[in-house]
Amino acid sequence: MSKIYKAHQIRYIKEYDDLCMRYMKLNSIIDKAEKGILDFELNCPLELLKEQADVMWRYIEILWTRADYENVDLNPICKEVIYS
Repeated sequence: MSKIYKAHQIRYIKEYDDLCMRYMKLNSIIDKAEKGILDFELNCPLELLKEQADVMWRYIEILWTRADYENVDLNPICKEVIYS
């Protein structure tokens, strides 16, 4: 049986899912840049992108922790992909 979420909980889940997707895409760019196979030229230093990814990861962790308080089930695949 699936939960019925309130509007603010649905927004919370969407925020988390969107952030996870952006985080994974940014990490893909960082990985390709480090391997020299990126199909475009970066306009900013790679270190800046790494710093952004670190901050995004911290935000993901905060959302994950907060989900317990909000009684929200987040998509575990996002964390599984990130941790693998």
